Amino acid sequence: MTVLRLWLHRLMMILVLLVPCTGWAISQPFVIQKGHMDLTVWSQLEHADSVALMGEWLFYPSQLLGPGEPSPPATLREVPGVWTTDVGLNYGTYKLNITLGKARKVGLIVPRYTSSCRIFVNGQVVFEGGTVSTTPASTQPARQIAVLPLDPATNYEVIIQVSNYLHARGGLFAPPIFGDYKALVKEENRRAITESVIAGGFLAIGVYHLILFGIRRQRLVFYFGMACMAIAVRIAFTNSMPVRNYFDLDYTNSVRIEYISLFLLNPLIELYLARMFENEYPWKLFKFRLFCFAAVLATTLLPIYYMTHVLRYCHMSHIMGILICVYTVTRAKANGRLGSSLIASGIVIFACFLLWDVYVSLHAGLTSTYIFHWGFLIFILSQSGAIAQAYDDTFHKLLASEAEKHHSLEQLAKVFFPHQIAAIRQSRQLEETMPTIPGQGCVISFDIVASSRIKHIKAKDFFRKVFARCNQAIAEGYDGINLKSRAYRIKEMGDGFLCSIGYPFQSMTDNPAHDAIDLAKDFIRILAEESAMLHTATPVACGIGIALGPMTGFFPESGTKEYDIYGLPIVLATRYESLRKSLFETDPSGSVIIIQELVYQSLDPSHRDGFVAMNLKESGFVVRDDPAATHLYYQIVQTPMMGAPEVSLKAL
Repeated sequence: MTVLRLWLHRLMMILVLLVPCTGWAISQPFVIQKGHMDLTVWSQLEHADSVALMGEWLFYPSQLLGPGEPSPPATLREVPGVWTTDVGLNYGTYKLNITLGKARKVGLIVPRYTSSCRIFVNGQVVFEGGTVSTTPASTQPARQIAVLPLDPATNYEVIIQVSNYLHARGGLFAPPIFGDYKALVKEENRRAITESVIAGGFLAIGVYHLILFGIRRQRLVFYFGMACMAIAVRIAFTNSMPVRNYFDLDYTNSVRIEYISLFLLNPLIELYLARMFENEYPWKLFKFRLFCFAAVLATTLLPIYYMTHVLRYCHMSHIMGILICVYTVTRAKANGRLGSSLIASGIVIFACFLLWDVYVSLHAGLTSTYIFHWGFLIFILSQSGAIAQAYDDTFHKLLASEAEKHHSLEQLAKVFFPHQIAAIRQSRQLEETMPTIPGQGCVISFDIVASSRIKHIKAKDFFRKVFARCNQAIAEGYDGINLKSRAYRIKEMGDGFLCSIGYPFQSMTDNPAHDAIDLAKDFIRILAEESAMLHTATPVACGIGIALGPMTGFFPESGTKEYDIYGLPIVLATRYESLRKSLFETDPSGSVIIIQELVYQSLDPSHRDGFVAMNLKESGFVVRDDPAATHLYYQIVQTPMMGAPEVSLKAL
């Protein structure tokens, strides 16, 4: 059984030494046998690695023997190894003889001990950690790490006195390290610097996430930030204990902080994963887990002696938490949660490292080296990969969303004006993008005369081009900032359309009536230019009615929110345009513009030129929906491709 334990200890030591910066390299399998270690071959090597002084030390239980004192019969005890105070063993002496082939400058790293230690080498006291004594009252605990220089010699007698009354377990929890002094100092400094940097890095990450929590109020961020802080504190108080370079370590508080940071880490990681994968976490166990967390943390308030006696039970909760974390991420992976594969790999690796820490904290192994921070670093890297996956997925979704949004905006541009789309992008409501208060303006009613009699293979293209060019003329001068345009197309009606000038868009000049006459003549010109390409026997003409008055824009209360305009000028424009059939016995050879008296009175002399007045009262003619009208004015517009035959008015 002893041989089996020895080889198991060796295997565990090799495993931990494989992790960078966590142990001392061993190139030769030198083993202590019956209190003696032969390093003759080792001492001949030019670049000899350090040697862990593990194996069978001579041990004198319940005795504190110094150099030269008579030695009673000794027992053999494995180093590293622990004893429990329950069996009445509170102090003892370890002794080892080392043989070198040649003298060289060597050193010794003090092993982790509980709770007081004094080391003699070749009869001289080289280290005292606390006060070693045979009584509790005179024993003073301490936690110190040191690299001890040894005088060159070919034989070394190492005596280590250990006493413990404060911890549940005493003895040497890791083997002393023997080797070249300069190399030991360099390596120890490297470890301390490395662990300080790692602790500082975790501290910075934790502070960042706590600040982020203050901004976002996300508990997920809080749990992760606190976990990083707990790890930073634990690194500072374990292994090479970087915090010792800045503060004097009180034994009791140092041990208490070591375990508090360990016990906090498990619930924080568990809560973090519970928030990350809420559907996969076993919430039925949550209240029980909260009770376990509270019970475990409560043990840290006990005296160190009693606290260390219940460590096994605390670690049962710790192991349960690890299993729950693994279960949660495994379910998340099975459910195909984004990034769960990487996080699952990271948490499993971290769990292995954390189990090693549980093993070490129980002082059941052969080393006091904690490696959990390397596991957490791997977890952070896996989480970073998962976050990168999430960002990549989000990025592609954003690209798809942006493409969809761009397509949607392109389609909306066919219905809405650019200033409306810009306002919607700024989170404004559609109802706020167009005027809905009363205004004044002119309305043009445009209609192609006898469109059904146009017999031509390109008739459809002809109508499409006419309306397209008319719409271009309407949109000329569009200014989305000042809501200004030559006109606003209200709607299309069969072979014609309605448009307004001066409302809802401001007219290009201060007189909408002038702009309406100019635009009407442009419509006639466009129609003439397009009809000339058809080479029809009869020229294509149009009728145009123009009325002036108040109008109001609105969005429907229900249904599709399509902007519309209502007002008397819209009705009157169609009425005046339709008078073309009543005014003339035969269709005129040109296009006819018929305007309301109010429109005519608003024109300057240059725009009135060409209009013919008709007294409605004298003829007894009444304009529907405009019974108060006394006159109307019309003009037949000839184009270069049209003749100008006489046109007779119908008898009124």
